[in-house]
Amino acid sequence: MATKIYEGHSTSSSDQIYTADNGKIFKGHSTSSSDELKTNPSGIKIDNNKVYKGNSTSSSDQIMTIEGLKIYKGRSTSSSDQIASMDGDRLSDSDFNKIIYLLAQRNNLI
Repeated sequence: MATKIYEGHSTSSSDQIYTADNGKIFKGHSTSSSDELKTNPSGIKIDNNKVYKGNSTSSSDQIMTIEGLKIYKGRSTSSSDQIASMDGDRLSDSDFNKIIYLLAQRNNLI
């Protein structure tokens, strides 16, 4: 089963922003090769469910927090700071890093 990434709190298909399937990341609902997103995550570090800008793990460089299947902006886990949610199979580390990178870009965090 593909993993779906939604914007904000919603898991409505109209809010689906990415699909991860078979080691590839796609825009929206599509799994068409023309909608595949090629990305090379750089400029972020993921450590203990926290995402940092650059290689630092200083709290002042933290740009996102991951809690379960929810991703939040900054250090907060307040529902008002939730920027995405995921549903589906567990992602490989590589795909997870790509999704986090794309979400950071989408939310102007890097």
